[in-house]
This record gives sequence, C-alpha cells and structure tokens, in this order.
Amino acid sequence: MSYTALLDTHNVIVNAIRNDFAGVASVTVGDCTLADVDDHDPLGLAFYTYAILETGYTNQELAFLPDTWRHWVEEKVSCGNVSSYTDRDLAAIGLAIFALCEHRTCPDVNGRFAPLVEKYFSPDRGLFDNFLATVLVALGLSKLPAESDLYRQFARCIDAQLKDHAAAIFNDTKNIVAAYMWAKHTQTEDLLPKLRQVCLDKASGDETLPRDLVYVTYVLFEEVEKLARDQRAQVRQWVADSLRFIRTYSLEAGFPPEVLEEFGGDIALSTPDVMRQYGYPVRPRLSRILLSVGHMMEQRCALKPYLLQTEEQQKRAWLRGLSYPLLLLLGAAAVAYAGRNAGFPFDVKAGFATKQFLPILLAVFKLLANTAWMTLFIFVVVTAAVMVYRVLITAQDVDDYQALKNALRQARALLWIEIALAVGGAIIEPLVQ
Repeated sequence: MSYTALLDTHNVIVNAIRNDFAGVASVTVGDCTLADVDDHDPLGLAFYTYAILETGYTNQELAFLPDTWRHWVEEKVSCGNVSSYTDRDLAAIGLAIFALCEHRTCPDVNGRFAPLVEKYFSPDRGLFDNFLATVLVALGLSKLPAESDLYRQFARCIDAQLKDHAAAIFNDTKNIVAAYMWAKHTQTEDLLPKLRQVCLDKASGDETLPRDLVYVTYVLFEEVEKLARDQRAQVRQWVADSLRFIRTYSLEAGFPPEVLEEFGGDIALSTPDVMRQYGYPVRPRLSRILLSVGHMMEQRCALKPYLLQTEEQQKRAWLRGLSYPLLLLLGAAAVAYAGRNAGFPFDVKAGFATKQFLPILLAVFKLLANTAWMTLFIFVVVTAAVMVYRVLITAQDVDDYQALKNALRQARALLWIEIALAVGGAIIEPLVQ
C-alpha cells in the first residue's frame, strides 16, 4: 500500500474521530472544558480514546480525552448510576480505566468499581451474556488492586467461555479483538495461536464481510511476526483491503468538509435519504469500534512498515540501506581528507596567544572555517545515519529519491545541533594538538 493511501486513511479516521467529538456537548470542570460523553455512545468514544493512547498518537484537538474520561469514570463510579444501557456503560468505564492506568494516571476509583459491577455479574454468563463487555470490565478491574477478588472471578468466567463457547463467541468478530486484548494482557500464550488460526480462517472465507475483515486483520497484523512467510503475504493484502474499505466507506470519505461541519456528529447524516439528498452514494455507517481498530492498524503500518514487506522488498531495503549510506560516508571521508590536505583544522591557539588584535581576528576567521568544515562533515554523517534508519530499520521510504530527500530534510532539522557539535570540535581539537 502506498504512503499516500495510508496518509489518506489516517486523515479519514482522525477526521471521523474529531467530527464525532465535535457533536458531543461540553461540560466545564474547574478550568477545563471537557466532553460530556454520557449521551453519545460512551463505549464507542472510549474505544477512540483507547486506540489513541495505545498507539501514542498525539493531536492537539484531542488532548482533552484523558481528562474527559478520568472525570467521567470518577463521577460515574462515585455516584453509582449507570444508564439503562448498563453493559455498554460498564464496558466503557472498564476500558477507560484500563487505558488510563496503562498509559496515563489511574482514575481514583480503586475499591469502588467492584460494588458497581458485581451485582450484574454472573460467574457463568459474565455481564448480561456480553463477552465484549465482560472482557473490558475485567481489564479495568485488573488495574485496581482493591478489586482483585472480583477480577479473579471475571478471569475464570472469561477463560471458561473461551474454552467452552469459543465458536459462538467468535461469530461476532469484535469479540475476537476483545479476546486478543485479554490474551495480550494476561499473557495467555496458548490462546494466541488459536486466535491466529481463527482469524486466518475467517479472513480467507468467501463470505467474510469487509467490516469483519478489519477486525480479524488487526489481530493478524499484530501477530504477523509469528506467521509463516506465505501467510504474511496474505496479511499484507488484507491490511490493504481493510484500510481501503475504511478509506472508501466512511462518512468522511463520502461527504465534503462543509457538509460534515454543518451536521457535526449527527447520526442522521448517515441515513440513505440524506446521502441521496446531497447527491452522494449510500454508504454504511462505520462503527466507532471499527474506526478505532482501523486507527491502530494504520498507525502500525506507518510506524512499522517493514512488517509487511515482501522478501524482494526486504532484500532491496538492505541493499539501499547499506549502499547509499556507505556512499555518503565515503563522501564524509572525502570531506575529511580534503580538509586535512587543506590544513584543517587551522591552528587558532597561536593567534589568541599573541594578545594582538589582527592575529586574534585571523584566529576567529580560522575558527569559523574549522566550524564550517566540521559542520559539513557531521551533516553528511547524520544524513547517512538517517538513511539507514528510514530505509533499513523502519522501512519508511521505498522510493530512492524520497529516501534521500527525507534524510536531507531531517539532517537539516538537526542543523543547529550539528553546528553546536562542530563549534565544540573546532574549539577543542586545536587545543589538544
């Protein structure tokens, strides 16, 4: 998948998240303005937040999310009131606690979440026979030491359900993602191979819906290093297909910004009648959980593109990642050789020792010349190092010209640091000769 397509997918998903939160009412808490998520699908919005924190993605417009969820969780748990959608609200609380404790600061609910949950919990059925909600609440409980007894009951229930009813549970592919989150958190090694096989079977099926493919492909992409090479090639295609589906079928891809801004986060925008009214093809509304999973997938693509490289691409990356930096290092050696033959670094110590104006002025110019020579040498070395990193280690660049262009851009961004090192070298080297 091309970098342009990946960037388009990223923009579509981030715009979807921003537009969704734009439709949420605000509440002022102290000096902060936070989103009031109570009446706006808390579970879907909690998944947005989990995905953003899990990937480490930063966006100034979404910086309020950790404080929003900490306030919402603490208020819900302290008041002990949840809406009539009890499983949804408890799942949102559990996921928010897990995400905040894992990546930020835990909300102050230790010892108070269990009393809110346990009256709805059945050791045989979990929470309302809802596997997704059961897992998310269990993940939240696992981060609260005072809730360890109830957490162990949840863990036994989840493990029993996965053992006895896995086929029925995995009919809903969102549950596969939940099971994967559980396996990673509890380090249940025997569960991961089963999940990989289930996902391979579903992704290979002729009747797999595109939205289901997104969920199972996410798990396979996370586990791609444990798959056989021929299976990795399949995963590469499924990742491209999944991100293309999100890029093509989301509301953000179907409507111009002015229409989205007019309607905000109104779900009515996704109805077929409104779509036809604006002259756009009817598109299914993508769930917030699916968009969250898509965000984690596209971020993994952006940060670790080498995971999906073909064998030919890997060989080419090694060749480019070693040959081009080697040529640049040869260039740096040529700079050093030519400079030495020209007398660099010039002796400045004698000029300063005379305590006379003209010799000192000449020494200052020699110092500047030494600095320029060393800066050029360091700049070429840094460019070579950046190319090794971008081409060989992270595989961010597959085009030769683009790789060199990006390496030069990053080396220029570090120019002041390179000049500082050169100044230090220009001052120190003549003094120690």
